Amino acid sequence: MALDSEQLSALSRVFEMLKDTSRFHDASSFTVEMEDAILRLLSWPHEEFVPILDLLRCLALHSGSVSLGEHLKVRESLCRQAPRANDTNAMLLLMFLCNWTAKRDRTLSEKKLETPEDKGYLMFVSCTNF
Repeated sequence: MALDSEQLSALSRVFEMLKDTSRFHDASSFTVEMEDAILRLLSWPHEEFVPILDLLRCLALHSGSVSLGEHLKVRESLCRQAPRANDTNAMLLLMFLCNWTAKRDRTLSEKKLETPEDKGYLMFVSCTNF
């Protein structure tokens, strides 16, 4: 699997974008070309997938690329990797999922859920004191 020159350039811009953590809130800095390059990397062999998982983990923290977690090709690739994952791959996969879950937009039904400060949570905590 090889990247063409445009994909290599886009991947280089991904790394430059990730280095500048002060702009993680800037969704416009993640381009379609960058997404295409990342999607191309998902076809890497299982044995060499650690750098891809680590890249996805980092990208999940960037507001512009959080949509990658919703992309069908990303989900299918991660589902293929999960059953064969060694400890490192499993850890990176879980870290990606945690980062993506923390950064993604909430659905309307999730926004309506009770907050931890609500009575139900406080009752649960008071019943489980040790």
